[in-house]
Amino acid sequence: MRVRFILAPLLFLLCIMAYWPAGAEEVNRVVAVVGDDVITALDVDRVIKTMEAQLGKVDNPAQAAERQQQMRKVALDRIIEDRIFLQEVKRINLGVSQAELDRYIENIKSKNQISEKQFAAHLSRRGLTPDEYRAELKKDILKHKLIQQEVKSSVVISDDQVNQYYKAHLSEYGKVDQVKLRALFLTVPEESTVATRDLIREKAEKLRAQAVKENNLADLATKNSQGPGATKGGELEPVSTKDMVPVMRQALGEMKPGDISKVLTIPGGFVFFELLERSGDSVLALPQVREQIRDKLENEALEKKFQSWMANLRKKTFVEIIGQ
Repeated sequence: MRVRFILAPLLFLLCIMAYWPAGAEEVNRVVAVVGDDVITALDVDRVIKTMEAQLGKVDNPAQAAERQQQMRKVALDRIIEDRIFLQEVKRINLGVSQAELDRYIENIKSKNQISEKQFAAHLSRRGLTPDEYRAELKKDILKHKLIQQEVKSSVVISDDQVNQYYKAHLSEYGKVDQVKLRALFLTVPEESTVATRDLIREKAEKLRAQAVKENNLADLATKNSQGPGATKGGELEPVSTKDMVPVMRQALGEMKPGDISKVLTIPGGFVFFELLERSGDSVLALPQVREQIRDKLENEALEKKFQSWMANLRKKTFVEIIGQ
């Protein structure tokens, strides 16, 4: 039975190649087979185009060529993972309606207090069209549904785990105050490999160095930030530190107004920020942050389980990379 399973995609590929126009073969040749799906060179080029928009241009020709080669490998691997994921979603009959997508997008705009025009500008800075963004969002929603169905039942965070985390991270919850920040966010696609993350982090480090040297974080955030506040020079609404991502709260430490943080790794990407204002403080007891900690630990455990589940799924799926 395994022989039939392997031969079917190969026969499909041979049929495609037999009838492929000679000119089109060079432009849009098949570069991989995943199950019964094929991945073409144009599929890879589209992902690379988005990555280049996020990373920015490289002036040095040798570095540009090296990065192009890295991105091609990263892009192909990302598409393979996407196809495997979508095939499994189809097999278990999960779906997302247009109405669901519309609700999610409206919630995102409302939460970030941005207009349709500002939202479109944000997508443009990320190198995405509205349709491409909807496709990305659809995958995120499907991933959430799949986790709920296939993975979440095996993850339980106990009170003891929460208590131990709180004791080990008292510095994160000991003091709470309200701050006003100017931040520059760079996003990392969920399926990205270590190489892609490293490239995006390198860009973040260069932007931070420029902000420190030229004192122009507002301009840099307007042109480069892919997160909230980008249209306002990166300026965020006043926020209580208890509501911040823990790593950002830790980075505040003894920062004074005007100081710029290091580049920080956050869920979904990287950020660095300038402290604009700071006032007030209070103490957070364990009952006040128990559910916040539980959510954090659960999300980390779910992501780990999901990645393991995807790795096992890939082992079971026929994948053939052409020309390697």
